[in-house]
Amino acid sequence: MKASRKSVAVLLTLSVIFQLSPLTKACGPESLQPIFVMRDSPDPPFREFTQGKIGILKPEFGRKTLVIAYRYLNGGSFNEEEQKALIEALKGTGPEPNTEEKIKEWIAARKLVIKGENELPDIYRESRFGSYDFFPNCTSNAFEVAIETLNDRAARFGADNNDVQEWLSGQDTVFRNCSDKSSIPTTLGPERPEWLRKDRDYQTAAAFFYSLQFDEAVKRFEMISQDNESSWQALADYLVGRTLLRQASLERDEPAKLKANQKAEAYVVGLSGRAGKYRDATRKLLALIRYRLHPEERVRELAQTLQQSGSVDLRQDLIDYVWLLDKFDAQVQKQEEERQKRLNPPTDDSENTNSSPATKYEPLPPREEIDIRIYNLNAAGNLDYATGQTFSFKPETSIAEILKSIETSLGRKLTDEDRRQANEQHEMALLWRRRERSPNRKFSTGDYEGCEYDCKSVPLSLYPTFLRTDELSDWLFTFQSKDSQAYSHALLKWRDTQSPAWFLMSLVKANKTSPSLSPLLSHAEKIQPDMPMYATVAYNRIRLLTELGRESEARQLLNPIIESRLDTFPVSAQNEFLEQRMNVAEGLSAFMRFALRKPVAFYLEGRLGTIKEIMGPEELYENEDIDEQERERVKSLIEWDGRSIFDEKAADTLNWHFSVSTLMDVARAPVVPAYIRERVLLAAWTRAILLRNDVIARQAAVEIVRSTRDNAALFQSYLDARTSAERDAAATLVLLKSPYLSPYLSEGVPEIYTADDDYYLEMAWWCVLPQTEYDDVLKEKPKNVFSPPFLTPELLSAAEKERAEMIALGDAKTFLGRKAIEWAKRSPNDTRVPEALFIATKANERYKYGCGGWEHDDQVREDAASLLKERYPNSVWALKLREMEQ
Repeated sequence: MKASRKSVAVLLTLSVIFQLSPLTKACGPESLQPIFVMRDSPDPPFREFTQGKIGILKPEFGRKTLVIAYRYLNGGSFNEEEQKALIEALKGTGPEPNTEEKIKEWIAARKLVIKGENELPDIYRESRFGSYDFFPNCTSNAFEVAIETLNDRAARFGADNNDVQEWLSGQDTVFRNCSDKSSIPTTLGPERPEWLRKDRDYQTAAAFFYSLQFDEAVKRFEMISQDNESSWQALADYLVGRTLLRQASLERDEPAKLKANQKAEAYVVGLSGRAGKYRDATRKLLALIRYRLHPEERVRELAQTLQQSGSVDLRQDLIDYVWLLDKFDAQVQKQEEERQKRLNPPTDDSENTNSSPATKYEPLPPREEIDIRIYNLNAAGNLDYATGQTFSFKPETSIAEILKSIETSLGRKLTDEDRRQANEQHEMALLWRRRERSPNRKFSTGDYEGCEYDCKSVPLSLYPTFLRTDELSDWLFTFQSKDSQAYSHALLKWRDTQSPAWFLMSLVKANKTSPSLSPLLSHAEKIQPDMPMYATVAYNRIRLLTELGRESEARQLLNPIIESRLDTFPVSAQNEFLEQRMNVAEGLSAFMRFALRKPVAFYLEGRLGTIKEIMGPEELYENEDIDEQERERVKSLIEWDGRSIFDEKAADTLNWHFSVSTLMDVARAPVVPAYIRERVLLAAWTRAILLRNDVIARQAAVEIVRSTRDNAALFQSYLDARTSAERDAAATLVLLKSPYLSPYLSEGVPEIYTADDDYYLEMAWWCVLPQTEYDDVLKEKPKNVFSPPFLTPELLSAAEKERAEMIALGDAKTFLGRKAIEWAKRSPNDTRVPEALFIATKANERYKYGCGGWEHDDQVREDAASLLKERYPNSVWALKLREMEQ
């Protein structure tokens, strides 16, 4: 499916579902999606935001983001190191370096000691699936300590020393516990040197820790912590506390978990007085324990800390604070949901299928066998991915035995592709089987207890007093609340405190009927452009003036912002100001000037950035092994980087409220750049053809031939037609051979391709304009499209009439398929007909995304194919169709 329009989170390393999907398809393959406004986060990569360039704040922003903004709004700031920590928090960057990189460093250190090792131990082998078979209880710090120790021992005693080799063997055993069953290093006798025996004591304790045998690990770390001769004494003392805390985190029984956390707290409090080298690490342990045991106290401590400078661990404090707020918020939501259920119990015939008690299912035990699927061969000798057979084997069966058994069952030799897939499936199956059975599967680092999806807004009065006692927490909950009382509360707080943050919130929450609006608007006039709140205040001041019908004042405020200050704002804010100016445009030229926006970034299949960044290094699409057509396609896409294009609102407005004659006026407007003019002309020509407006169709075609780089010859053939029938045939062929044509303009970047690119035509042409849309709770409602005030009733009426005519024609694939069939029946001797029938057949095949999902028109496909095969059996197009069908 295309990305949903309900934004959930920020991308980068955060999860994102953006509010942008192409106009013409409800579902289908991924395509470049422009992001014009970040709805629930600042513009990436966040550096400018953490420096105080906060843009236009919205209640949908995440709480970490709003905490940062709050300090800037009230005159505070963050130093350079703090800004880096904030970026890590916003991106979700972990507190430790990437574990896989440390594994590679450890492997490199091993190679310096073990020379001539033919094969690495299996736990160090990077799988073909791009990762090491490790679980998160072995953090990067474990490998850092191992690297440091190995380098030290090898430097002191020599890499070839037998004792160093024994140390390394023991460490390999320790790390086996990261992903495998419990493995404990062998106990050493008194003949071994003291340093090795003490290292082995530590390795053994660590092995018990990583294998989740916590009681034994605590016992052994305590013994080491009492050994004044051990170099591990201080670290072992700290690790006792860490082990107790880890044990508590994995405890499932709540009373036992509480007791375990209290035991950990008692130890770590004592440890904090003697920690020395590990003082900072101990402080973090204690903070985590307070997070778990005393959340109400901890959230208030963090609120006070984050309001002012001086946080020792800003990144973690910010994460902990927001997680605690989310936890308490989720509790309030759950309590309110349960209260509503008691007030309105579901009836027996309720449609709410979730009202009945959920059936509990026992988890299925892990399968003892592994499966290998081999696909059958079709008549042409190629793999048929629609059919195949699955073979099951015991996990200890070798791959050679598996391949031989499959060949016997199939009665044929396996192809190279069969063998490759079987090997890959075998490796993956063993990998997952190993992971399923590892004791470390139950390990979890997640302390997050907030709402992750389908979160509800509840009345502010339901939040407990301790959460709203602190100014920061109260401000956050109120700013994000949809409660009608949020405005009055914010206004009262501003009057009492004169806090800039509360003033800003009052303005954001206000609407044209809000009481005390005049004082707010008057105070907004005093906000200077160099203040962090300026963009938010200016945007909402303009919003309110527009709502009040004071468009002239709104334009007077917007004009200097756009003319002299626009580049000082984040791109999202720039686009929001441009949209405001578009909404109060005095005429078509002004509308088009402000309707075009530059995206913040583009999104494609989990990647966010410029088109060039998404497409990858230049050598990828300059490679001669890549199809020339694909190379040219990528290059043409990259040309759109930095260009101003239509967003969804502008495209909808043009499609709904601009008649075909007004579209031609758009194409002729001097403010419209050439690359947009070409798109508008193509849409105007297509629309004119569908509406049988030959005058405008011809005007548009003349301009297209004069300016376009693509398919000029096709449009010239239309212009060369003399009769109405000839023009209709020529236009039909132009449409069929140009799947990018549509009577509608879409947001984003167009992809110009032709029918003969691959004849797959999955995302070709257009669909009927949707008449409905979905609100924030996914409830369907009539679509409401902005209508520019300068359009006269006559122009709007003409556009509405044309829109109804095009809706009546239906979706493009069926419409064009029928046009091709009509043409074939009307002019059977036209040499262009076989190609038209071929395209009509391919466009309406099954297993392709249509306008509403997996749609196709069997009747059109069958009729077109029959005409092609029966009437033109020896044409290249009939032969091509038969070849493809095989």
